Amino acid sequence: ENHTNPIRLELIGATTDKDLGVRAAACKALARYHDKDVPPALAKVFDDAKPPVRLTAAAAYLISTGAVVGSPVASESNPRNITH
Repeated sequence: ENHTNPIRLELIGATTDKDLGVRAAACKALARYHDKDVPPALAKVFDDAKPPVRLTAAAAYLISTGAVVGSPVASESNPRNITH
C-alpha cells in the first residue's frame, strides 16, 4: 500500500524471484507506480518462462504507462462487466 521508493525497488527486484507467484504479484503491484523506472522493469518480464507472469507484466505495463485505466472489476450482478 505504500508507494515509496524503497518499496518500488523491492518490487522491481522481486520480478526476478525464483517463485512465479512472487514474480506475478510484484508485477501486479508495480502497475500502481507511474514513474519512469517501472515500464522498463516490467518490459524485462515479457520473456518470462511462465505465461501467467508474462501476461501480468504486460497488463501492469499498460496500466503503469496510462495506456489503459486500471482493470475493471466484475460485480455479482454483472459478472462479465457488461455495460448496457
